[in-house]
Amino acid sequence: MGHRFLAGIAFIWTWKIFLNIKRDYRESRVMFKGWMIATAFISIQVILGAFIIFTIGNLFIALLHALFIALFFGLLCYFLLLSYRSLKK
Repeated sequence: MGHRFLAGIAFIWTWKIFLNIKRDYRESRVMFKGWMIATAFISIQVILGAFIIFTIGNLFIALLHALFIALFFGLLCYFLLLSYRSLKK
């Protein structure tokens, strides 16, 4: 049950950041499109998590669920890399 709570926090946090990016950094294509993709990844991941419960642990859906959370964290790591590079300049 704890990982569902943390997934909910990640979902809300991602949507909040996306709405802030949409408002303040719309001209920055990398930030805007990147957070739009991250928001899509976390939304798909939440939907697939619900499908796992409804299908009583279908393996294909569970693998897709894991894939989308891995893609989401990969995108977060990319944003960390971009922010670290911009600090060096």
